Amino acid sequence: MPLHASYLDRTFHIGETGAVLRAADDLSAVTDEGKALPAGTQVRITRVARHPAEGPETRVYAHACPVAATGPLGWISTGDLVGQFRNVTLRRIEPGPADDRFGPAAAWHAGAYLGQVPLIEIVNVRQKPRRIGLVVASAYTAMLSAAQADGVEFCLSSGFRSYPEQAFYHAQYVDGVPGFFKADRPGFSAHQSGVAIDIPVGGGETGPVYGWLAGNAPRFGFLRTEPTEPWHWEYRPDRARDALARGAHCDWS
Repeated sequence: MPLHASYLDRTFHIGETGAVLRAADDLSAVTDEGKALPAGTQVRITRVARHPAEGPETRVYAHACPVAATGPLGWISTGDLVGQFRNVTLRRIEPGPADDRFGPAAAWHAGAYLGQVPLIEIVNVRQKPRRIGLVVASAYTAMLSAAQADGVEFCLSSGFRSYPEQAFYHAQYVDGVPGFFKADRPGFSAHQSGVAIDIPVGGGETGPVYGWLAGNAPRFGFLRTEPTEPWHWEYRPDRARDALARGAHCDWS
């Protein structure tokens, strides 16, 4: 299974409410026939597409084919796959021109432009596409598999952010828009360096997800770096190795 397109060679099934087929020329609209795929239908996904949603967001749609028959079924929303599409990787994004300081793959740290980084696009907990650094993707998927083997499920909510994206989140935070948490000014967020991810930890430091991460994340190169943000983890292999040696999972302990 390719790292950059993990939906290939996998089987999914339609959720309890079924799936309405989408019009190929406008994925936000249903087909004229309004045909739906019944709940439980097993499908393979051969292609994905993105369609603008609210603000800078994008929704993901999937081209479904039957598992036990020939011929395509049509385009559906990945939300109809009852959460199975979370953590699925969609594509690899190659670095842009070296001088493209504000492009989609431009990394920043502490106000300085670092250069271009290869990225992997991945579906987050809200079925929206996000990006993480290529080196982070391998470690994250390995950590995810280990957690699932232990009966723990989680999914990232945020990963790499371009300069314009960070500017948007910072502006929403400064304006006090509901649903937007603290976000550093553009150029200064760890999310722009390609190593930071946010993982929702229901229950905070007392929940099962956080408990698993605290006991295992450093083995995969991740550690917590923000004292007030239990959901914020960064891929820092050297520092994680040091933390592991002293029985810690935080950068400051």
